[in-house]
Amino acid sequence: MNDRNDSSSNSLWTFLNQISAPILAGISLISGVYGFVKLFVDKDAGLVTLISLAIGVLLLLGICLYYARFWKPEKQDRGRSAFEPLSDEHVKAQAKKERQRKRVRRSAVAGLILIPILSFSGVVGWQYFQSLPAKDIIVLVAEFDGPDPKTYGVTEKVINQLRQATKNYADVKVEALNKSITEQEGSKIARTVGEKRKATIVIWGWYRNPGEVVPLSVNFEVLRSPKDLPELGQTAKGNIQQAAIADLKSFTLQTRLSNEMSYLSLFTLGMARRAAGDWEGAIARFSDALSQKTASSSSLNQSLVYFYRGSAYLLKGDSDRALADLNQAIKRQPNFAEAHAIRVIVYVAKGDYNRALADANLAIKLKPDMALAYDNRGLIYLTTGDYDRAIADFNQTLKLLPAADHASDSIHADGSQLGTLKLNDSGVSVVNFALSEVSDYLVYNNLGTAYYAKNDFDRALEALDQAIKLQPDRAFAYFNRASVYFSQKNYDYALSDLNQTLKVQPDLALAYLKRASVYYIGKGDSDRALADLNQAIKLQPSSALLHTMRGEIYSDISDYDRALLNYDQALKLQPNDAEIYHDRGLTYAKKGDYDRAIADYNRALKLKPGYAKAYNSRGVSYKRKGDFDRAIADYDQAIKLKPDEAGAYNNRGFAYAEKGNFDRALADINQALKLSPNEATIYDSRGFAYARKGNYGRAITDYNQALKLKPDADYAYYHRGMAYRKQGSKAQAIADFKRTLELTQDPKKRQDTEKQLQELDRS
Repeated sequence: MNDRNDSSSNSLWTFLNQISAPILAGISLISGVYGFVKLFVDKDAGLVTLISLAIGVLLLLGICLYYARFWKPEKQDRGRSAFEPLSDEHVKAQAKKERQRKRVRRSAVAGLILIPILSFSGVVGWQYFQSLPAKDIIVLVAEFDGPDPKTYGVTEKVINQLRQATKNYADVKVEALNKSITEQEGSKIARTVGEKRKATIVIWGWYRNPGEVVPLSVNFEVLRSPKDLPELGQTAKGNIQQAAIADLKSFTLQTRLSNEMSYLSLFTLGMARRAAGDWEGAIARFSDALSQKTASSSSLNQSLVYFYRGSAYLLKGDSDRALADLNQAIKRQPNFAEAHAIRVIVYVAKGDYNRALADANLAIKLKPDMALAYDNRGLIYLTTGDYDRAIADFNQTLKLLPAADHASDSIHADGSQLGTLKLNDSGVSVVNFALSEVSDYLVYNNLGTAYYAKNDFDRALEALDQAIKLQPDRAFAYFNRASVYFSQKNYDYALSDLNQTLKVQPDLALAYLKRASVYYIGKGDSDRALADLNQAIKLQPSSALLHTMRGEIYSDISDYDRALLNYDQALKLQPNDAEIYHDRGLTYAKKGDYDRAIADYNRALKLKPGYAKAYNSRGVSYKRKGDFDRAIADYDQAIKLKPDEAGAYNNRGFAYAEKGNFDRALADINQALKLSPNEATIYDSRGFAYARKGNYGRAITDYNQALKLKPDADYAYYHRGMAYRKQGSKAQAIADFKRTLELTQDPKKRQDTEKQLQELDRS
């Protein structure tokens, strides 16, 4: 009886030994996994979680150590086998056991290695996860500490109002902390709790009810402060306010407080979207902030909200709404220097330079050390052609910049600058108005543009080199330096800088436009020029300038139909542009359609009555129609409007030569040569006048000079060929006519030249 009891006890003990380790391992695994999951998921996971995790890991390690080092089941097998016969089944069973035990030991050893590695990786991963900013913007609201919170419902009112105000923004989460932060715990604890919950904003405070007056303290903590967020008033920093007990009981105080917190939260969210370059998002949040009933807010003057919404409208390209908001900001705060400085940009965009200058001067008067105001005033002077004053203001801006700003730039990084084009006689350059801050890169870029506009190319290059040295990863200084090189006819350097511009900013259509000019004018490569213009138009299809330039190139290579299509498109985009009508008229004239050309010049002159170039071009079309009197009348008007224009004198001289008035013809052409002594077409015109006068020797001398200046001038070869023919030099005439055919693409000129050759062959 006792033997059976002992046997039963041993069997039970063996069974318990066999299942205890797996059960313990399972519990340990569950405890460890639970700890890790809670760490990653539970925002309030604390000491209990860490203890659970540690227990689970240590138990698993202990079990693995036991099975790897101390587990000896072979002893029991040896004790039993001494009294049992060794059958085949027993041997097979024993071998199977040995294999299983080896797997268990190997797994235990692997566990001893892997568990510490996985645990360490998990902790590191958790720390990294903790360091990541939240995908959403979290507004964390603590319980307002005060008597009878359920009755007065201060916290609930704030949370409900915040959720209502932000319901349209999927990236904003309003979360309840579900506990209070006391006055004694203060801001440090609030920020610690907020950082743990990855909050952007933490709202907390307290109120008391000692009698008829309710002391109230509100704290609006911004943990992840957006760029340029202004300092909030003391009432948002815990400064104790006084309210009547009646306001608390009637929920007036709760409503005012909840509106105030919604107003501050929405403004902060708007500033975050503004810093990210999301102008639409910023405008929406600023607008919602202004919709809160907080006109008397002492935490944040509404003028700031209007100011920042106005700057967002400006960056979005809506100058009318920008002006309305900046006017509101200044109305609420007349001495708001920054608002005056930014309103400058709106007035410049509208062409109201007097108001722009008045605002810039007032901003400087209100804040004499504001670099931004000097920089923007400099840009007014640059835009209006007062380059010396512009340079003086840019140099003053550089003096005022703090040392810390001399190593930074924010163009296209935070949207604090607005790039615009400056057109001058040298070409196109990019200038930048500052909206919130100014950097030395920005100022050197604008300074270089001012020197470029003055044709002081050496100083322009010096300033732009400095800009590039400060910020080699910004595009506009490279672009502007390329413009300077282009004006110097240093086309290889210009091309290098434009390639770098497009490397830094591949979507800059203006750089493709400028590079097209380099290829066409500097390299004579119309195919590459057109390829760049096609890319620019793909990036910016609504640009009339791009279509116009592509039309000019097609016109120059005698593809008149494509040229006209481009001018038509440009005029659809910009129907009141006199210059586009003029350029289309030139193409019609090249096609020989002088009536349509004259119609376009008429439209140009109606839009721009003092347009000397249009008078000159219309005169050319009248001359080609044989109407020399009208042609001369137009040339007279062109010269009256622009007395130093050599082309008009040259054309009038040519018309007088056609009429047979050779003395007046030569007087005009000689005046043209005084104004432009290296122009091949003028020598060609004087040669024509001498030829019509019968002086073929002097005519040929002028044609030779024209070809010296421009060796591929087909018109000079044609006219010299005619002079040689009149002179009786048949072989030289034939040679010149053949050369004309090699050079010209003009169908009419080819027809006339072939006719001359045929007549010479017959003679």
